[in-house]
Formats: sequence, C-alpha cells, structure tokens
Amino acid sequence: MNISIVFNSFYHGPVLNELFKKANCLKFEEFGWVDVNTGKPFVFQRGEDYDEMDELKQLLKNMNIDYPVDEEEKISTRKIDSKALSQHIEWCIKLAGLNNIEFSFIEDEWTRLLKQAHSIPKKQIETPQFPSRELWEKKKVK
Repeated sequence: MNISIVFNSFYHGPVLNELFKKANCLKFEEFGWVDVNTGKPFVFQRGEDYDEMDELKQLLKNMNIDYPVDEEEKISTRKIDSKALSQHIEWCIKLAGLNNIEFSFIEDEWTRLLKQAHSIPKKQIETPQFPSRELWEKKKVK
C-alpha cells in the first residue's frame, strides 16, 4: 500500500526541512559507518556534501541501509509503504538525536506531556502502597 500525501508531507516538512535547517554537519559514528580513507566516522558537511534539501534527502536514503530498494536503486518516498516510511522517519529522528538535533515537533510533544502530567493531581500518580510481608502473611493464615 502506498503512503498518503499527508504522511509524505510530514516527512518532507517537519522532518527533512527542519533537519536541513538545523544540521550543519551529520556524523554517522553511532551507525558504524567509517571512511576507509581516514578510518574516521563519516561526516557530511552542508555546503560540501549537500547544498539542497533534495541532496540531503538522497544522502539519508543512501545511508539508511534498511531503506527499501527496487532492483538496484532506492525507492521514491512517494512509492514506499507507510511502514517503510515510518521506519525511515524514525531512523532520521535517531540520526538527528545522535547529532544533538531535536525536532520542534518532538519538543512540542514533550511540552504537552509535561503539562498533562502536571495537571494530574498528585494523589492519582503516587506509587501505591503495598502491604508489608507481615500483613500479607497474616491474611494468608486466616
């Protein structure tokens, strides 16, 4: 099943657009990608390795080894299924996090969750008190 236009727009909007704006360089150290010439982890610099968002999109598809391939080339984001695009989005979010980049939609979600947690009365979120072992044993004897 092909993905919806809305879902594809989410990938191209908040994910790719924000990553392009916030990342001056992307390091692939945690993924184990090593430059065979230097022995150091791959680092892609904006301005040297990618200048446009489309170049970044292609770079991300090529670096994600789990991204779907049709014959010998990576499939367009318009043609892959929702699950595959979701996995690629998660991979991009992980890559951003490993490069100390946090997406605004994630910051917004954390803010919402913290506000929601503060609105719950403490009485409802306290850890329940379990009976002591002695009390438990007394109940078993009866």
